[in-house]
Amino acid sequence: MDKQKNIEIGTRIKDARKKGNLTQSELAKQLSYGSPTVISFIESGERKLKVADLEKIASVLHVTLEFLLSGNTVRTMPTVKTVLRADNDLKPTDIQRIEDFIEALKISRTRRDG
Repeated sequence: MDKQKNIEIGTRIKDARKKGNLTQSELAKQLSYGSPTVISFIESGERKLKVADLEKIASVLHVTLEFLLSGNTVRTMPTVKTVLRADNDLKPTDIQRIEDFIEALKISRTRRDG
């Protein structure tokens, strides 16, 4: 990708990060980057990204890869599993209980709505 494209992608990442109320440090942590400086370089277009990196960023920011690459504003809804992964304090058993509760709600709604 050329420099201008990297800048455009970086700007979209920055905008999505801010809409998600994340700091550069928080985003870096969720992406397992060692430093928020990496996010700064990405957002300024100084760091080239592989498609796999863009996909991971898109997932964390709840946007599509298409949005990051082209600016198409279609946003994805995060899945329950994605949201729960964002909270590192939850134990696997806690996550399972939450998922079981959600499934019970779905079954209850299906029975009620018929």
